[in-house]
Amino acid sequence: MAILHPDLPVDSLEWVIERTAEAMLVRPVGKVNLATVPLLWSNLRAVREDNLNVIIDLKAILGIDSAGMQALLDAHQLFIQCGQRLVLAEPSAMVRTLFEGAEFEKTVPIFASVAAALASFRSPALRRS
Repeated sequence: MAILHPDLPVDSLEWVIERTAEAMLVRPVGKVNLATVPLLWSNLRAVREDNLNVIIDLKAILGIDSAGMQALLDAHQLFIQCGQRLVLAEPSAMVRTLFEGAEFEKTVPIFASVAAALASFRSPALRRS
């Protein structure tokens, strides 16, 4: 589990990446905003090269702005074009509210838990993309 650091710089984004049998699990900690989008893209490009599906665990995201949301939409489209899936899991209440307001879930699959996201890769009936 990621530990939130109160001394993280305002525009900071750290990553923990874990490989599972079904997907790469990406656990960012910090904010996804205009300042951190290049880091987001760099990390997602790197995990895409493994040709696995990707789950972004959002539970440690402290905030996301429109640039961060657009980057996630663009990354989702890139993964689709490459024959892979990118899904989101465990958004905080604040992030979920922003996603709901933007009807984000109509484009990018969002799961309540990492376990549910992993299950979606194993079961075609649970796929939401």
